[in-house]
Amino acid sequence: VYKRQALTKEKERIEQGKSKITEKSAQIVEMARQQRLREIFTLFDSDEDGLVSANHIDISHVPTPILEIFAPFLTEMEELNIVLDLQTFLEAAHKLVQNLSTGERDKLFGQYKSMKKTSPQCTFQPMINQRSEKLALRQRPYGQPDLYD
Repeated sequence: VYKRQALTKEKERIEQGKSKITEKSAQIVEMARQQRLREIFTLFDSDEDGLVSANHIDISHVPTPILEIFAPFLTEMEELNIVLDLQTFLEAAHKLVQNLSTGERDKLFGQYKSMKKTSPQCTFQPMINQRSEKLALRQRPYGQPDLYD
């Protein structure tokens, strides 16, 4: 009897742990999706005024898969002459996402990659850590050429 009680208590603890994990995982996924939709809003807000309207979207910076997925959404915005702020866009995009197929959702959210415009930081000159540079300065005998020469 004692073993059965211990086993049922252990099973209950495991089930409670699973629900916490799945809730946490769902929160993380939802946060990543919200961030992705914010990035899409930023892509659509080409004039950077905090509003998206179908007439003022520069589609040259928007990746083709996103344009394909959001085409009905943008068409409806254009037909109704709607202007959306971030919050309204997120709500409307969330409704759109619920109606997407699994493949379309994977194109939009799968392999989460940031779409932020980044400047390339590639150079052919080695980057030296500041701490390493200080150590080298202390160890270098006076009169030696500069570290970068």
